[in-house]
Formats: sequence, structure tokens, C-alpha cells
Amino acid sequence: MPGGAGGAMPGGPGAPGGAGGGARGGDMAGGAPPGGGGGSAPGSGGARGGGGDTRSSELPRWGITQNPLIYGNLVIVAVQTPQAGVVAFDKLTGELKWKSAALSGGAGYVSPAIVKVGGEDHLVMNMAAQGMGRNASGGSVNGIDPLTGKILWTYNNWQCLIPIPHAVDAGEGRMLITGGYSAGSAMIKVQKKADGSYGVTELFKNADFGSHTQPPISTKAIFMPSTRSTSAAMEWCA
Repeated sequence: MPGGAGGAMPGGPGAPGGAGGGARGGDMAGGAPPGGGGGSAPGSGGARGGGGDTRSSELPRWGITQNPLIYGNLVIVAVQTPQAGVVAFDKLTGELKWKSAALSGGAGYVSPAIVKVGGEDHLVMNMAAQGMGRNASGGSVNGIDPLTGKILWTYNNWQCLIPIPHAVDAGEGRMLITGGYSAGSAMIKVQKKADGSYGVTELFKNADFGSHTQPPISTKAIFMPSTRSTSAAMEWCA
């Protein structure tokens, strides 16, 4: 599990936004700003991560904190490298079954997640941006065929410096994307077109509703996130 024994989880002690360690973005006393000294971080120059083609062979500043996804006979891992965004292995033999093309953006801490689109399973993966808030760019949200690794669709209008929560299925092809670092949230809907391709519609964005580390939970048409300092809820139309 991310942040298990022996490792700091983003948002936890010794991690971005957490107590007891240098915080990302200067949000704790003594914390280094994005791209500052003291180590490489996703979204900073010279790091494995950040938007565009800035990825290198270095590990992210806080290591790897994601859950592999078991899908049927596959183990799916978001490697987030210039050679492949996501890869799948046979869960019994370890044989490589497929690898996706590289995904736009830098390495973050997001675990791959399955969302239903028109009765089909789509593997959704968020990639890191450079910059924060309105200045962020270069990241992406991607839908991938979990059986082949083919990229089915990409959404580029939500940007997060250090994405951690995975996409949350909101039903009927809708999904909530959320993060910290002034990223807020976005609700998108993916639909299959007559020609077999997929279109993405942005239903809304909310700059004030974000979840720093944990994915929001949905109950009775209300999403509830977990943030560093405040609790919030957002009502949406089911």
C-alpha cells in the first residue's frame, strides 16, 4: 500500500504537505518550493516528472507511491516513463503482456483506476503538470484499453503539479478528477462515437474543491474529499 511501513506517503509525515518533513511548494516551514533545492520532484526541472519531455531516469523525490491494479489475469502498473505510460504483466508468470505509448505529462503518484464507459472498462491515468493553479500546463488525463494498452482518449484541461488521487467513477461515463496544489477538480464525461472513437465532454470544474491525497468518496450524489486543512463536500447531479 502506498505510504506503508518504511516509506512516507505524499501528504503524510516527511512528504509533500505533511508534518515532520520538507513540504512541497513551501507549504510547511522549511519546505522547498517546486523545483527547489534538496532533491528532484515531479513537476520540477531535472526530475523524473514535470510536463512535456522533462522526464529522466531519476526517481521522483518521494519515491513510488502507487498501487498496482489487478485486472483479470493482469497486473497493471503505471511506470510513467518516456518509453511507456502504463504496462501490464501476467499476474502469475510476470510476462509482459502490453505497454501503452508514453503519456503526456510527468510522473506523479496516481494509481491506475478502472472507470465504466458505455459498459466498457477504461483504465484511467492522470499525469503531472508543471506549475500550479492557472500557471499549470503539460499534464493529462488518459483513458486506456486495459486489455491492450491502446490509448482511447485524452483530456488536457485539468492540471495538477503533483497528482495523487485516482479518478473516481461517477456513473454513466462520468468521472471526477481531483488533486491538491490549487488543481481543484473537474467532472468529465466520456462517450463512444459512431465511428468507434471516444469524445470527452467537460461537465464542470471547481477550483475550490480538491483532494490532496485520498480519492473522494461518493454517497447520495455528494462527493467528499480529504484535504490537508479543511473538509468540504460537493453536491452534483446524479
